[in-house]
Order: sequence, then C-alpha cells, then structure tokens
Amino acid sequence: MSEYSYELPDAQAFLYTLRRYLDKTGDSTVAVLLMNSVCTITSSGTYSGRRWDAHSATLRITVSIDLIPKFTDNVLEILLAAVNTVFPQDAGFDIVDFGV
Repeated sequence: MSEYSYELPDAQAFLYTLRRYLDKTGDSTVAVLLMNSVCTITSSGTYSGRRWDAHSATLRITVSIDLIPKFTDNVLEILLAAVNTVFPQDAGFDIVDFGV
C-alpha cells in the first residue's frame, strides 16, 4: 500500500498557502510579488528519483510582465525553498521543475 495520495494539490489553494507562509515567515516582500498571480501544477507521471515511488511535478507561477525583473536569483531561491516546504509531502510528487 502506498503512503501517497497521487493527487496534485489544487494550484490556487497551494498558491494561497504559499503566500501566507511567506508572509508569516518574514518574506512578505516575496509574498506581495505573488499577488494576482496564477499557479499551475502538472505531472508527466514519471518518477522523480528523489523519493521512493514519488512522481515528478512541474510548478509554474505566472505573474504580470512588469513584475518579472523583481524575481531576482535571491527572490527565486526564497520562493523555491518555500515551495519545497509548503508542498504536501503525502501527495506523492516532488517539484523537479519550477519557474516564474
């Protein structure tokens, strides 16, 4: 029996949780950058190779073109760390591709 649900989280609910997490952990400037953004989470069904029986997933956050220059390497690093913390471990997916 698998310990995973193999159900991708609802992307907009995930984005809401991600923004709240960033805000509560002192990264509110990054959380503000995600206002009015759109999140998509997809999987090809291939194994990630990171955890036993976990599948790979891609997470994309679409933001206004005016905000793109604000997503510096440092901001993306903070954002990816938050994504890896907030993404539900029991879903059975590992984020292997991430982009804004």
